[in-house]
Amino acid sequence: RASLGAPPMFLSARGLTASLGVLLPVLTVARGVPQAVRVYKVDAEGVSRSTWLLVIAVAELWTAYGFVFRVPAQIAANVPSALLAGLIVYRVARAERATARSLASAAALTAGAAAVMTASLATHAGWVLSVPAVLGSLFLYLPQLAKVLREEHLVGVSLTTWLLALLTAVGWGAYGLLIHQLPVWVPCTVTIPSSFVIVVRLLRPRLMRHTICQERLRGRTGGALRGATGCESEKKGGGL
Repeated sequence: RASLGAPPMFLSARGLTASLGVLLPVLTVARGVPQAVRVYKVDAEGVSRSTWLLVIAVAELWTAYGFVFRVPAQIAANVPSALLAGLIVYRVARAERATARSLASAAALTAGAAAVMTASLATHAGWVLSVPAVLGSLFLYLPQLAKVLREEHLVGVSLTTWLLALLTAVGWGAYGLLIHQLPVWVPCTVTIPSSFVIVVRLLRPRLMRHTICQERLRGRTGGALRGATGCESEKKGGGL
């Protein structure tokens, strides 16, 4: 009976591809939600405006790529992602008093993405669109990576967002391999290690604060009052 149909391995790969095609757009959009919530409710300190400007431009390129190469997962993922990234850029720009400059940068990147898409359609050359999309994706997380490695105050950076970014990068890498789309999986060779390092950098101070808090609560390094204060600070610093 098995010989009459497709091999089980093929069915499994096809099922995984279909599942990822549904799941990855959801994860890609969800990635930006905790960061958007955090910059509006907590602070924007430590958040890289450049990374989220790149997210806007790259999302526009991948949306065009999805239309041209018929990859609907890219369209579903990147339209709402660009909108969320725009909200984040606006809030970070206001905090840095750079709203006009950020709006100009976003407009220029959008115009560039539109020009690339037009050139690709006019010349029927897919590489005109895929090369900028891949290059943009390769550099996507590097500004935030540089910022977390250089700066100490990162209260505005959402750990949840970067955990989702890591998971999403792994998923897009697998999806690109399954559908044999080199431009989809190649950027993940950079975004996976970049997001992993960001996650580790964000986790380290949280784990240190948690350890100190627990030691204070046990009376190892201070009294009960100071211990309670430390734990309150830990709670305030947590969240998204």
